Amino acid sequence: MKSLPKPRPGRPLLTVIVPVYNEAATLKELMRRLAAVRIHKEVIAVDDGSTDGSGEELNALARTGAIRLVRHGRNRGKGAAVRSALAVARGLYSVVQDADLETDPRDIARLLLGKRISDVTCVYKLLPTSLMRSLALRSIRFELEAEIAAGVIRKGVPFLEIPVRYRPRGYGEGKKIHPLDGLAILRTLVAARGYRGTRLSYNRAKGR
Repeated sequence: MKSLPKPRPGRPLLTVIVPVYNEAATLKELMRRLAAVRIHKEVIAVDDGSTDGSGEELNALARTGAIRLVRHGRNRGKGAAVRSALAVARGLYSVVQDADLETDPRDIARLLLGKRISDVTCVYKLLPTSLMRSLALRSIRFELEAEIAAGVIRKGVPFLEIPVRYRPRGYGEGKKIHPLDGLAILRTLVAARGYRGTRLSYNRAKGR
């Protein structure tokens, strides 16, 4: 992180965007781990129409100043939640942290931009906030991952892949991605197929 530019005074280095839909079982532990990440950051959580008590937990965190909270009156999808948070993000960089703890927030500090993408559903993408906004994202659900990858490649921005910890969960634990989401991801990849020299793939094992 020492090589990253310093933000303007009063502006956080990083915005951590947390889409939340019925994640009461993992939410407290997630926020505890995020608080332990020693980066000048803001956390923007989006309550995407939760009905399991997640919204009340987020309200309590927002009152303490631990997070900034954006609310959706109904469930609109991960892509929509990320777009809502991105619109108000103040960090120099932005990254999406899922609330299910399949990924560990302690890995965020090691993320860097670099050379290429071989798996568009990779668990983290850390980008300059200005770049992420410039992609004019339109995704509603999980095709967001492919749209970000394709958009960045279209702009010719290089990437570096950094291994992170990943603990997949099953549908009985609340996994929300559906096989039909794979079709939306593939449509996005087909739209990007003309970018020669770039290998894009969808790894079903990492679908969330």
